[in-house]
Amino acid sequence: MISEEKLRSCLVNRWAITGATVKTHNAGMNSATWFVTAGSDRWVAKAVTPDSRRAFLGGLTIAGQVEAAGIPAGAPLPTREGDIVVDVDGVPLTLLNWVDGEELSGSTAQDQRLIGRTLGGVHEALRDVSAPLADQFHWIDTQDPFVGSARRRGSCGSL
Repeated sequence: MISEEKLRSCLVNRWAITGATVKTHNAGMNSATWFVTAGSDRWVAKAVTPDSRRAFLGGLTIAGQVEAAGIPAGAPLPTREGDIVVDVDGVPLTLLNWVDGEELSGSTAQDQRLIGRTLGGVHEALRDVSAPLADQFHWIDTQDPFVGSARRRGSCGSL
């Protein structure tokens, strides 16, 4: 998709990041990804197919809003020009803030409570946010008794 040489050049020219170490990751969802390290700073570079650009921009915008609310979300780092996505030979690329921590399995009650509190915080942070570029999900059954009661309480329950 994008060579490491072109990625390094883009890091210098668009983000002013010099001397970066780039390691291929490629475990992202529907994307090519690389771990980028410069000194003590870390990021994830992510590229998607050109036909995914609109949804990519929408998701990155949402991640920025979530992170602005104080929830680490791997929001995009703007370029020197303020762009959150650049094109490398027609391929959309961004540089995401690194999110420290360890992966949750969801197998313990403690993990489940943390996941629930975090998701509740995300929903609260995005309650009044309009995101015209973001993909919409229509798989939630708003007639479900639990969803309906949570909506009436204005929360996600007692997580």
